[in-house]
Amino acid sequence: MYARLAVSVAVDGGDPLDLVPTGLPAGALDSALRDRIVERLAGTPLLAAAVPAPARQPGQADATDPAGTVFRSATGACDPLSPLPDDESDGASRIDVFGAAEVGQVDPDSLIEPRRAVAVVGAIGRDPVAVGALALRASGLVRLAPGTEAAARTLGVELRELADLVEELPAMHSGPPEEWRELYAALEPAASDASVREALGSLPVPLADGRMVRGPRGLVQLPAQDADAAERDVVFAGTEADQVDSATGGWTGTGVLDVLSRWGLRVVHPAAQHPLLTQLGAEEVDAAGLLRHAAVRQAVLDQADDDDLEVARDVTDAVLTLVRHALGKRTSAGDRSLRDVVDRDTAGWLGLLTLTAADGEPTPAHGLVLTGSIASRLLDPRVLAPVELATIERWGADVLVAAGVRAALVAVRVTEVVADPDQLDDEGNGASALAAQSLDGWPQYVVALSHALGRGAYVPEVVAVADLDAVDPDAWAEVLDRLATQPALRRALLDPVRAEGQGGREAPSYASWWLRARAGIGLDHPFASAEADDAVRRLLPAAPESVRPLDAQVQRALGGVATLTSLDASAWARVLAGLGPAGSPVDLALATALWRAWSSLAADVDRVAGGPGDDVELVPALVDAHRVVVVHADDAAVADAPMWLQRTDVAALVPAPPAVAGALAALLDVPLASELAEGVVDDNADGPREADLVPTPEGVLALWPEAPPTWVEHETLHVDGTPVDWWVEGGGVDAVVHATQLAGLARGLAQAAGRWVDRHAVEVVLTEPARAQDLAVEMALDPAAGQGS
Repeated sequence: MYARLAVSVAVDGGDPLDLVPTGLPAGALDSALRDRIVERLAGTPLLAAAVPAPARQPGQADATDPAGTVFRSATGACDPLSPLPDDESDGASRIDVFGAAEVGQVDPDSLIEPRRAVAVVGAIGRDPVAVGALALRASGLVRLAPGTEAAARTLGVELRELADLVEELPAMHSGPPEEWRELYAALEPAASDASVREALGSLPVPLADGRMVRGPRGLVQLPAQDADAAERDVVFAGTEADQVDSATGGWTGTGVLDVLSRWGLRVVHPAAQHPLLTQLGAEEVDAAGLLRHAAVRQAVLDQADDDDLEVARDVTDAVLTLVRHALGKRTSAGDRSLRDVVDRDTAGWLGLLTLTAADGEPTPAHGLVLTGSIASRLLDPRVLAPVELATIERWGADVLVAAGVRAALVAVRVTEVVADPDQLDDEGNGASALAAQSLDGWPQYVVALSHALGRGAYVPEVVAVADLDAVDPDAWAEVLDRLATQPALRRALLDPVRAEGQGGREAPSYASWWLRARAGIGLDHPFASAEADDAVRRLLPAAPESVRPLDAQVQRALGGVATLTSLDASAWARVLAGLGPAGSPVDLALATALWRAWSSLAADVDRVAGGPGDDVELVPALVDAHRVVVVHADDAAVADAPMWLQRTDVAALVPAPPAVAGALAALLDVPLASELAEGVVDDNADGPREADLVPTPEGVLALWPEAPPTWVEHETLHVDGTPVDWWVEGGGVDAVVHATQLAGLARGLAQAAGRWVDRHAVEVVLTEPARAQDLAVEMALDPAAGQGS
């Protein structure tokens, strides 16, 4: 009787679970009766099976409409989530939310036994659209009203977590893709809950190539416009790759997707696409996005290593179709640069696409030039062949250039460079490795970087000019002009390479190094640039004719020298070798320019490179008071104070300001003169005699208070047995100055006072004391003490 009552309630549209006894029994009789009732209800068909609902429209809620319509389930029961209007008994219309006509009763044959029923726990189990959609693929599914889960469990209804139910959905192609989109649409509102999104992570998804996979993560969805075109125009199964639509610019045909799917590209079937899949981890990409996809990249890399030209053709057609469509979107958008279509990383492998050269040979795109372009005029066709005319007619110049065919000189980027030849990645297929492999002489350039920056130095980025090894020998003048005038190429030539954490050390750019080391156009030795000073012009040859029209900056990058201080070690070796063999006389003015340049380099405490270095074998040096000759570095020394210039008996001497003498000796890898002789005044073991001390004139002390108050007069003066005109022991006011005549005394007092630059003024005061005041006024304009010594 009780079971028939429950069935009657269900048929009339009520909820039979309301009749399930709950709570604690009042006694033994009540308990026994409950058990009998529950057992009978569990085996009686009284729960309405869920059936599909119409697709939910965006923003649609499960509630009463403004007219008071009550949405009902297939059983005719009021949706428990919707309040009943007060006047329902007075004629409010009843509409089945699952799409049935207006009903008042439920067909008893549609009822199922609770112990054979399945329900989803949580709010999604009460959503009529979601449950109805799931019911297509999960038998025995029912929808529970709020608060009835305990009653359903009492009757044996199997309450399932959404994740478990999704995991058991059939992962085979059952039904058209559109039905899956309807399922996704039904489930989307509930996906605002993170736990629901996690539960839906293993949803089956149909792919464009006919496969079914579990889980949207890692799948690709087309933008809505492209997906609509694909759904309208193509059939996604068993289509040959030659159906790529190269005539109209379409790219969503199976010809593209089918070819790329062989390399792992998994595209959601356009008819099944839905925003829910994006929420669950699918990636929405257009043609430009697909060009950056790992599966497309792998397809291009694999075809480059495959001897099967048919495979290469299929991949090339598919990828060039993507390129063309992406370029078309760029043009229509108006504000997208080519880099939005082909970024730096993509360009590295896109150039490996196999195209056909004019002679019929299959050739990588970056090994071809566009007929009639600047590149065809500048590059040797024996090295980079022209692309065949039919290929240009089919794809167009823009598409081919975007894919790597050369239309002009181009700059490429190699990132994360380690200046160590032992760490070269010769077999890598990353973007940086591919770019490096395309550059002539790259291993040798890395060696040059290790010398300039230090072995193992890390360089974040090297910008290089590609294809320099393919320049036509008759086109160098124009190539150099373009390197000097085209902004991107000019930067690639002029900007030095800098390493991280190397104290500002720099190396020449790849283009600068290559043109000087490998071009064979006369740039393998330094030359005097257009702005060179006189000493440089005398020491170096004039600029080669090919670089004379170029500006001074470009000339410097190509080996031009403006000042001696800008020479690097290798250039210094050439310059000094050009002075002639040992014993050759050197003009004093020219030698002075060299010595000053070396002293300037030695004084630069921030210098990280430059200077002659320890591999220099010949240097110009004084061999007597007024004669300079070329000597072997082993026979030279640096005069660490002016007085040592008198001691050419010790070594051939290189003059230097006292403050930088030690640094210059280190720069030239030669000793200081004081390291080769004791510098002791003869017959002066006990110090100067009182009778030999002479007061320093007051005019001198007034102008140079750092000078000693006395000096020692000699008729003849010998140091270490060698005759000299003057000598200084110590420095400052405590120095002992020895001299045989006034000119020597002036030099000794100037050196002792640390004002060597004033030696001639000291001599004037010594010979004409009355001029001391005039000199004091004039010296007010001279550099402060310590700046001109």
